[in-house]
Amino acid sequence: MKFLVLALATLALAVSAQLQHNGAWGTRGPQDVLLFRENVVAKSKWLRVNKVDLSYPQRGQNGGTITAINVYDGSTNGKGGYAKIKAGGVGQNNVTIRFKSQRGKAMNFTVEIYGQK
Repeated sequence: MKFLVLALATLALAVSAQLQHNGAWGTRGPQDVLLFRENVVAKSKWLRVNKVDLSYPQRGQNGGTITAINVYDGSTNGKGGYAKIKAGGVGQNNVTIRFKSQRGKAMNFTVEIYGQK
């Protein structure tokens, strides 16, 4: 009986930890600074998948060398979207991240990019 309760508790913890679709690339060092922070929000569209591309540096900005990219999913119920790097990334001075919602769902992400200027 104790084993069953422990197994169910472990399973519940594992499932709840996977509900958010966070992403992390690279490692933030002690000398790194926050280069860019942006919220990516898209309302739900009936039976549609939202796609949003976010690029750093944006027009008129000077980009630093990227050491870490953190993407935080604001949806804690597992119905948020997904993020993946399309171009650039860690070790470069630019990145393009594609955000994709689940069908018929909204998305809310916070992106933080750290690096050296």
